Amino acid sequence: MKTLRSHDRASVVAACGTGKTLIAARTASRLAARGRVLVLVPTLDLLSQTVRSWHAAGRKGRPR
Repeated sequence: MKTLRSHDRASVVAACGTGKTLIAARTASRLAARGRVLVLVPTLDLLSQTVRSWHAAGRKGRPR
């Protein structure tokens, strides 16, 4: 969040299983008041996993 206060973009680089999806969901919740949040994933499998994780974290919405 500190980076996003002074920049329009950020990326999270970490090993598998370290909570990147949860970090993204929580950050998106904080940014949602400022507009839409774009999240890019490289595969459809990862998209499905991300949507499930975001819904479990309380985020609403659907992929487009």
